[in-house]
Amino acid sequence: MDKHIKRYILVVGLVAGVLWTAAGYVQAQEAPENPPFNKEEMKEKWKAKKEALHKKLGITPEQAEKLDAQKAKHREGLKTLWEEIKAKREALAAELQKKEVNLDAVSKLHNELKALNAQKEDQRLEGILAAREVLTPEQFSQMMEFGKEHRGKGRQSKRFHEDGEYGNGGGPAKTDAE
Repeated sequence: MDKHIKRYILVVGLVAGVLWTAAGYVQAQEAPENPPFNKEEMKEKWKAKKEALHKKLGITPEQAEKLDAQKAKHREGLKTLWEEIKAKREALAAELQKKEVNLDAVSKLHNELKALNAQKEDQRLEGILAAREVLTPEQFSQMMEFGKEHRGKGRQSKRFHEDGEYGNGGGPAKTDAE
């Protein structure tokens, strides 16, 4: 091979290597670091949000005390239910991983899981109704509107669309005209 061609290939290879390394370095510098989860910091944020909501709704100290007691009772019931749901999900996953799938067992576990989720929804409704007893009609209406505005700002928001569906089932992208 000609000396000039070898030199040219070497120079191009070196330049490409330097550019590739530099691009990786710049990307690493720009990548935001996720700070570790801080439970106490999260509690403080939620406390501040709750206080702001209470102020916005005009909740009295007596109402706040009743709501906090109801929430504590509600959470205790949900804790047990969540543990049962987790256990059923794990049992269902284990059953599905078996070499020979027992459809009766899978169906039974699935039905039990659906029943637990229904209980969870029942408890959610009971919590809402209990809050309604404490709040004035205006406060309750404002609280429900606040919940509607802030629903979807968590984990699901990136996948959940205004039309109420997750994604579009792999179909073509929707346009503004649709």
